[in-house]
Amino acid sequence: MCAQRIDPESFDGELVFLTDTEAGKVREITSENRVLLTFTDQAGNRFVAILGRASVERNSTRVREYWSFALKALWPSGPDDPSIAIIRVRVDSAEYWDGPPNSLFTHSVLKSLVPGKSMADPVRRADSGPRNRGTLII
Repeated sequence: MCAQRIDPESFDGELVFLTDTEAGKVREITSENRVLLTFTDQAGNRFVAILGRASVERNSTRVREYWSFALKALWPSGPDDPSIAIIRVRVDSAEYWDGPPNSLFTHSVLKSLVPGKSMADPVRRADSGPRNRGTLII
């Protein structure tokens, strides 16, 4: 499944993905359209969780709107390949959070192991500090 780039200026609360019509997620969405999407940037220790409602569409004209050359690696036949489906997710809510950089976290763990003390981990402090971003309702 390929996430499409989002323009923050024109984002209307809908995410669009291209996937294969035979993918299990297509059948799952047909029977249950509530979805949870997660995105991670492990290097930056940032995470996003999105709750929404999904629908599946098969429309080669619309696929062309989202087509990029890189997708040819997944669908060599191009945007007219009948096995391409569009998944649209209407976002109900989203949560964003980030933690301390991984190197800082590792340093804190090692520092606490030497004297045998509990580490002062900002992630374990509930809703504290500028790092907790909370919930965004769209």
